[in-house]
Amino acid sequence: MNGGTGFDNTYANGQLLIGNAAGTLSRNTLSQTANQVLVTNGDGTITLSTPQDIHPGAIPEFVSAELTGLNALSGVYTDVNKILTSTPPSSGTIGFWDRNNTTSTLSPTNPTDNVTTGGSISTTGTGTITSAGLLTGQSGAEITGTTTVTGATTVSGGVINLNDNSPNATNINTNGSTGGVTIGNSANTITLPAFTTAGLVHNNASGVLSTGLLVNSDITDGTINLTSKVVGILPIANGGTNSAAGLNDDRLMISSGGQIVEAAELTDGQVVAGKTGDAPQLVTMGGDATISTAGLVNVGRINGSTLGSTAPTINNLLIADGSQWNSVSMSNDATIGSTGILNLANTGVTAGSYGDATHVGNFTVDGKGRLTFAGSTLITGTLPGGSAGGDLSGTYPNPTVSRINGALLGTTTVADKNILVSNATSWNSVAMTGDATIGNSG
Repeated sequence: MNGGTGFDNTYANGQLLIGNAAGTLSRNTLSQTANQVLVTNGDGTITLSTPQDIHPGAIPEFVSAELTGLNALSGVYTDVNKILTSTPPSSGTIGFWDRNNTTSTLSPTNPTDNVTTGGSISTTGTGTITSAGLLTGQSGAEITGTTTVTGATTVSGGVINLNDNSPNATNINTNGSTGGVTIGNSANTITLPAFTTAGLVHNNASGVLSTGLLVNSDITDGTINLTSKVVGILPIANGGTNSAAGLNDDRLMISSGGQIVEAAELTDGQVVAGKTGDAPQLVTMGGDATISTAGLVNVGRINGSTLGSTAPTINNLLIADGSQWNSVSMSNDATIGSTGILNLANTGVTAGSYGDATHVGNFTVDGKGRLTFAGSTLITGTLPGGSAGGDLSGTYPNPTVSRINGALLGTTTVADKNILVSNATSWNSVAMTGDATIGNSG
């Protein structure tokens, strides 16, 4: 048309002839894809570029990347060809870890790094957990199953339970171990709940521990020195005196004020006498007796009266002379034997019965009331009758003896071991008392 070609051959920077749907050519620039391929048009040039370098030495950065050749939720590793893969290598460095295929162990790539976790570290089967350094848990650690801990190991940071709520045995330093076992220090309290009896810990020949009170067999003879082992004041309940007072020697020990202390010094002839509600008293023996330093007691009085000659002559009696008691022999009308038997002097009267139906007894009594004669006189003429006289009273033929040699008879009750004794008015039946008694056999 108009004699021309109908084609505008002017182009802008970067334009190209590009086929279109009508089967003709269109002038247009290349379109870029944001964040993927960038197009920069110049004077006679078209430059294609990426948002960041991708040459072999470049270090591109991506917010994220999806590789369909990797497994979801798996680690990313490189194989021997430096290709990314989800298959862990059998050995070599895996992130911060080095894996040793020979020993099947993982260790930090940096040998001095600490391994920490907020969760748990566990093993399966017969696996073990070892550490050349300190294995710690910020909130404690829980190790279950049959466990062996070897090497220098410190467990700290919280409550430590061994075999908690378990019927299994706990072995420490067994299988030939020669090392010592230390539990606690001076600031610790150690409780062994299986011990139910208060006292000391004992071990038997098998090494089994138990508790109980201290017994004599716990202490080897001659091994305890109380002078060096006991300080302070030992209470009486523990075998002490509860007293810090020193001793002066050669004195008695007494209890006083809740203590065992020395009594005052004893002088010659003093003895210890009890006193109700008070400590024992040190007194000098007096009154009727004295005591020597050898313990010999000498009786010098009887109820305050002086003793005179007290030679223990056989059959003697102690008889007062108005001023003192003396040892004298019994004589005249009676004697006494060393066994206390009193023997009356023989008056010459033959023992027997006097008087009968035809005779009357005749008797002579001396001034001491003793019969000095006894005989029988034949009654002649008639039977005796009338009032009796002399030492007899009443009437015949049954008179009553009311006098002895003219002296009246008073109370004559036949009491066992009584004798007739004159009271200057009459003869009476009385018991022998005082320093001598008499038997009913004489």
